[in-house]
Amino acid sequence: AHFENLSWNLVLFMLFFGSYLGLSEVGSQEIALHRIGAYVGLATLITGAIVFVKTARILVMEYFYLGHMKSEFPLILVNIFTLLLSVSIGGWILTEVFGVRLAPLLATSAIFSLVLGLALQDTLGNLFAGIAMQFDKPYEIGDWIEVNANGQKWVGKVVEITWRATLLMALTDEMLT
Repeated sequence: AHFENLSWNLVLFMLFFGSYLGLSEVGSQEIALHRIGAYVGLATLITGAIVFVKTARILVMEYFYLGHMKSEFPLILVNIFTLLLSVSIGGWILTEVFGVRLAPLLATSAIFSLVLGLALQDTLGNLFAGIAMQFDKPYEIGDWIEVNANGQKWVGKVVEITWRATLLMALTDEMLT
């Protein structure tokens, strides 16, 4: 499915690129075609960036898959890589194509991130605990675990493990998160 999606994006990129080349040769004589060519060039740049990110994602996913053939690899690593690569390419496009100065934006976002991080300490702690659970794998799907919290005890079979939650099937056939 990843390769099929990549191939459709590649076909779209080639169509935009061919259109851009055709418009750039014809567009020098006519102003309207030159303006349309600029938009087609931007669409070519964006679809090319999408193809690059999807190709890099597939390569990273295959690297993790080959390294962890006996156990399931955490998909969140691939998602984090994809997000960082997309933000980097988006920042480059904003700087080089549109001339946006990112230094003031980054300074403002750093202050905003500090305030947000202080406000969301518990939530961020739980997020990183979930990510750590993906790496440590203290239990696997099919294991029976017992959870004691606030004087209550839950017992269940592990059905699904994600970075956000672990789903258990209780003895009474109810799902516990």
